[in-house]
Parts: sequence; C-alpha cells; structure tokens
Amino acid sequence: MLQLLFVNEDDKSDIRTQLGLMNGWEWNLIVLFVLGLVVCVLVVMEFMKVRRPHRTIYATISKNNPEALAAGGEETTWYY
Repeated sequence: MLQLLFVNEDDKSDIRTQLGLMNGWEWNLIVLFVLGLVVCVLVVMEFMKVRRPHRTIYATISKNNPEALAAGGEETTWYY
C-alpha cells in the first residue's frame, strides 16, 4: 500500500499512521479478549460460590434404631 505513488506526502503519512494503529489494535484486541475471558471465568466461579445452597439434611429414623421405631418413628429416606 505504501509503495503506491502519492500526489501528497501527507496522504502517505496518514496511511502509514492508520496502518500502524490497525496493527497495534490487532494485538490489543487479543489481549482484551483474553482479559475478558479470564474475568468471565472468575465471575462465574464467584457466582457458583455465592449461590451454593445450604444443604439441609433431613434424617429420618430407620429400622436400625429399634428404640426410635418403638417411640413412634417410621422408616424413611434421607433428603438433601
């Protein structure tokens, strides 16, 4: 592009500047993409840590505890 003949040297200088900016932004966008990806992963990890529900275990009486069955309990399962 810069090997073309220009009537005005200012045009060639402007094109050189624009090409330099485009080349710089090419690498800058790669860095910004990686940074955005890292931030996204960290936000999801933090969200999962905060949103982890409290696991309340409701225990029930089993046949392995005859005293509890005699007191009126019945056999059921565990709920998380």
